Amino acid sequence: MIVLDLPAVQTNILVFGLTADAPDAPTVVDRARARDVAVFAFGPRTIQAVTHRDVSRQACERAADVLLELVED
Repeated sequence: MIVLDLPAVQTNILVFGLTADAPDAPTVVDRARARDVAVFAFGPRTIQAVTHRDVSRQACERAADVLLELVED
């Protein structure tokens, strides 16, 4: 459901794709916002997530779990 080239990640900016059987990016963004996870539609099937140094590992893991739940529904 999520397509991520992990070796290409070099910064706090994470861009990942959504497969055809996942909801589209705007839908995921809206659902994520409702769960207090802020991500951005970077294209119809592409999402961008950006962390900041004050975002904890725990918060990042929660966001990842939320995003996985949203695309698997």
